[in-house]
Amino acid sequence: MSTLHADQLPRFNLRLARNDVADSRLFRNLFNSLYVRRVDEDYYRWQFFSTPFPSKLAFAIAEDGTLVGCYGFHVIPAAQQDARIAWALDIMVAPPYQGKGVFRPLAAFAAQQVIPYLPAALCVMANQRADRAHADGLGWSRVMTISNFVCQTSCALTPPQDFKFHLHRDFDAGAVASIEALQASSRTSNLRSAKYLRWRFVKNPWYRYALFLVSVRGQPFGYLVLKTFRNPQTDAASGDIVDVIWSQDHEQGLSAMLCFALGHFRDSGLSEASVWLQTNTMLDQVGKTLGFVESSQKRFFCAKILDERCRYLEEPARWFVTMSDAEIY
Repeated sequence: MSTLHADQLPRFNLRLARNDVADSRLFRNLFNSLYVRRVDEDYYRWQFFSTPFPSKLAFAIAEDGTLVGCYGFHVIPAAQQDARIAWALDIMVAPPYQGKGVFRPLAAFAAQQVIPYLPAALCVMANQRADRAHADGLGWSRVMTISNFVCQTSCALTPPQDFKFHLHRDFDAGAVASIEALQASSRTSNLRSAKYLRWRFVKNPWYRYALFLVSVRGQPFGYLVLKTFRNPQTDAASGDIVDVIWSQDHEQGLSAMLCFALGHFRDSGLSEASVWLQTNTMLDQVGKTLGFVESSQKRFFCAKILDERCRYLEEPARWFVTMSDAEIY
C-alpha cells in the first residue's frame, strides 16, 4: 500500500460506529489488514454492541468512505470503589494515514463520547506503538510496564485434596456472589459481576475458556479462568491463566490453584503457560516461587486522570490487574 503525502490526504469525518453490516465490515477489514489474528462481525458486535456496560467506538471516515481509523472505549465499574474506568481498546489508524494528524482528533472525539458517564480515568493497556501515542503524544501517565511471566507445565505439583475444582459453563448467581465477596477492596480492578463475567468469558467469540470454581472443605474459595492460545504467527500452543480470584491471605490455597492450572495445561499436552505477576498481591510471589519467570513480551499501562479525587490511580501499587486477551501482533 502506497504512502500518501499530507497534501494528498482527503479530509475525514468523525462519527460513532453503527451496529450494521456496513460498519462491521469497515472495522473487520481495517483490523485484518493490520494484525495476523483475524476478527469478524461477531467480534465487532460482541465488543461494542453487546456489552453489559457503556461501550463506544469512534470512526474516522474519509470522504471516499474509507475507514481511516477507529478508537473504542469500555466504561466499566471498578470493584469495591465508587468509580468507573474508561478502558481504551481497538485503537487503529490505517498505515497510509499514520503520522498524518488522524490519531489526536480521533482520540479526543472518542473520549468525548464517554465523558457523560463520568469515568474517574481513561486507561489503556497498550502495545509499544499505542504506549508512545498515549504517554508521549497525549501526555497520559505511564502507570507501569506489565510483563508476561511463563512457566513450564512440568513444574506442576498436585494440589492438596481439600481443594476441589469444578468446571463450569456459566456463572450462576450464587457463584458470582461468592466471587464478588472475594474481591480485594484495597486494589482497583474491573467489577466481576455476573453480567460482566458472562459477557467476558462465556460469550467471547475469540476464545473458549475453561472456568473453574474452587472450593475448600465445601466452602467457596475462588475461581480460575484458563484458555489455550495458539499464536497465529508461529502456530505454537500455550496456556494462559487469564483471571484468578481467591480468598485473600491464603497462600497455600493460591499455590494450589496455580498448580492445578499448570497441571490442567500439562494434561492438555501444553508445555508452557503464562500469567501476569504484577498484581500487587501475594499472587506475584507465589507465581515466582512455583517457577514463573519474566518473558520479553510486555504491555504498557497508561492512564489519564479525570477526577482529581482519584489521582491515586496513577500509582501502580493501587491496581490489581490480571491477564487480558489483548495479544500483541
